[in-house]
Amino acid sequence: MQTCLSLKDLTLKIHLGVTAVEQQQLQAVVVDIDIFFKSPPQACITDDLHQALCYDDLAQKIAAFCAGKSFHLIEYFGYQLFDFLKNVLSLPSLTKATATNVAMLSVGIKKTPPIANLGRAIFTLNGDLC
Repeated sequence: MQTCLSLKDLTLKIHLGVTAVEQQQLQAVVVDIDIFFKSPPQACITDDLHQALCYDDLAQKIAAFCAGKSFHLIEYFGYQLFDFLKNVLSLPSLTKATATNVAMLSVGIKKTPPIANLGRAIFTLNGDLC
């Protein structure tokens, strides 16, 4: 059985843009995260909050990671966020049940660029964590 926790449409305001002028204004990006587990988390069996991944805590950690940083490209931002999450998800302090149980991570970054006839630009990274 494969299990996955998905966090969809996490909206972040970040300094993003090719030029310094663009980066002065906070821009909204939308992040989708899929966390695949090697085996079902213990919370599936125990119904114990302490054995589940706290997505509020994770969302706060992501917002803190973005604070005060500037990025030129969604590709670079996505790679940095993926690397950050890879490290966070391996921390025993995050949750006992999750630290050794995450198999794969997917991070998607969506942006609405000021380009005529283009609805959104999306960059996605997928990778194994084991």
